[in-house]
Amino acid sequence: MHFTPGQQWSLRNLGRGISRSAYAVSCGFFPYHWQKAVLDSHAKFKIIDGARQSGKSTIVSVVPAHKAKFKSRSLSLVIAPTRAQANEDMLKIKNLISKDPTYPSLTKNSAFEITLSNESRIVVVTATDKAARGYSAPDIILVDEASRVPDVVYSSAILPMQTASPDDFELILISTPFGKQGFFHDCWANSEVYQKFEIRAPWSVDERYPTRLFDPIPEERFRKDRAAHGIFGAYSPQHRSYEQQAEILRQQGTLIYAQEFLGEFVDRNDAVFRRADLDRAFFPEEYPTALDLAGDQSIIMPAPEALPLKKVAGGKYF
Repeated sequence: MHFTPGQQWSLRNLGRGISRSAYAVSCGFFPYHWQKAVLDSHAKFKIIDGARQSGKSTIVSVVPAHKAKFKSRSLSLVIAPTRAQANEDMLKIKNLISKDPTYPSLTKNSAFEITLSNESRIVVVTATDKAARGYSAPDIILVDEASRVPDVVYSSAILPMQTASPDDFELILISTPFGKQGFFHDCWANSEVYQKFEIRAPWSVDERYPTRLFDPIPEERFRKDRAAHGIFGAYSPQHRSYEQQAEILRQQGTLIYAQEFLGEFVDRNDAVFRRADLDRAFFPEEYPTALDLAGDQSIIMPAPEALPLKKVAGGKYF
């Protein structure tokens, strides 16, 4: 079948409208394998545990820019923990838009909000309860550096906004870990609705050798292992330099490096007790049987009952 040049252009534009990864390529961004998997995923809820500088900014820029162009009157909301980060996210979005010669014209262009001629909006706000509450029925909510966003923003602003959202609504949480606390850790560890992506540096560490990196398991085996747990796993192509990563390890230490580059939810270095020990203390898998102190069944010490506590989002105990 032969297509005219005009028909070929229309087909290419249609393909970009359907595929976000194809749209990224058309703007000069060539996504890594894991970025393509995120961009083309149809999951309504996605969470990315990604190493520092692993390429998370591509997701931050492509997703809202694509939605705003190809869906009229859409609202894409990007939430960042600080004003500086919010400004940086908007700059990334505008940089991508500038590389698209067919992008709709901007009728509003401010530091934290743009409006297109098709009446779509992209808004970037700082992570405060008041700032995030002013929007309803967003098509996309993208939370950047989610582990640094206060729990109250997630519980009282982000979650309620989903109730009136359209059918193609997406919620995307992106972050490096920040300890075993907060809604980001809770969603990663406990939620079954999120599609999970784990992107880490291709190294391992041993606290006995604080200045040395070790080869991890082969990437194919790592991917299969993570897939067995329902997680899309990948090694970050941007962290393959041993010399560079070893110097970062030397300066940061194994604990921080494991968190920032290996995507591990580590205990805080100022914590008195480890989180795993607290969980076992308050929520043991088994309780001891009754103790016979007399040996003749005349005195029996009953087994202790479970404490009337329960865990809620953010790891708090009530």
